[in-house]
Amino acid sequence: MAQTKRKSGRGRSRGRGRGGLVPEESAEARQAAQENQLQDLVLNLPHDVLQQLALELLRRHPDVYMDLVNGEIPNQPPQADPGRLTNQPPPADQQPLNQYPVQPLPDQPPPVDQQSPNQPPPDQPPPDQPSLDQPPPDHPNEDLAWCYCGACRSMPTQTENKCCCKRRMQCMTTMPLFQHIVLDANVLEIQMRYREDILAMAHHRNNENFRHAAYRQFVLWHHGKLGKGDRRVVPSCCVLAIRARYPSANGFYVGFRPARL
Repeated sequence: MAQTKRKSGRGRSRGRGRGGLVPEESAEARQAAQENQLQDLVLNLPHDVLQQLALELLRRHPDVYMDLVNGEIPNQPPQADPGRLTNQPPPADQQPLNQYPVQPLPDQPPPVDQQSPNQPPPDQPPPDQPSLDQPPPDHPNEDLAWCYCGACRSMPTQTENKCCCKRRMQCMTTMPLFQHIVLDANVLEIQMRYREDILAMAHHRNNENFRHAAYRQFVLWHHGKLGKGDRRVVPSCCVLAIRARYPSANGFYVGFRPARL
C-alpha cells in the first residue's frame, strides 16, 4: 500500500511544472525600451554624422521635408534622460561662430577668397582634366572598345558590357537630367509609392530598393513601358553611377537577369 501511495504521489506531481508562466512584457514597456534605444543611438552620434543622416532622410522622404517646412514637426528636440546626453553639441550661444562652417557642394567651386593662388578660376577646368563639354578621346580605355563615353567598366557578363552612347560623346551620367530623373531620391520615392499602390505592396526604404527603382526609372525613361518579360540592359556607366549613389553595404550586386523563357 505504501508503494502504491508513493506512485500515486509522484503521479499527482507530474504536469505541475517547476515554475509558473513567465509574464510577458507589455506593449508599453516594449515601446518605451525601443524609444530609449533610438534616443541612445541618436544622442551618441557625432554632430556631422547627424547632419548627413538628416539630409539623407529628407531626400528619401519628401513628406517629412514638407512637414518640416510647414511647421508640422516641432523644432524642439525630444526631452531625453540627461544621463544619456553624451555627444550632444553645446547650445548655440556657447558655440564658436566658425565651428561648423558651411562646406561647398561637390559640384560647386569654393569661394574666391578661399582659393589658392595657383588654383585656376572656377569657369576654367584644370589643365590636366578635360572639360565635360568636350567629347572624350577615341578610346580612353583601350581594353573597352565598346565604351565611347569613357565612364564604363567591364561588367560580369558580356550582355552587361553596354555603353550609354554609340559614338564619342559626353557620358549620360554627367547630364543634369540623368541626375534628376534617375538618381534623385525624391523622384524615386514617388515612383516607388506609385508602384506599391498599384501592386498593393510595401518595401522598406534602403539602398537596394532605391537601386532597383533607379534601374526601372532609367528603362522607363529610355524605352518606355515594356511588356511582361521584356527586359533591357542598363548601360555600364549608368549602373556604376546608380551603385555609387546607393551603394551596397556588403559590396554585392545582383546584376542583369534576363527574362525567363
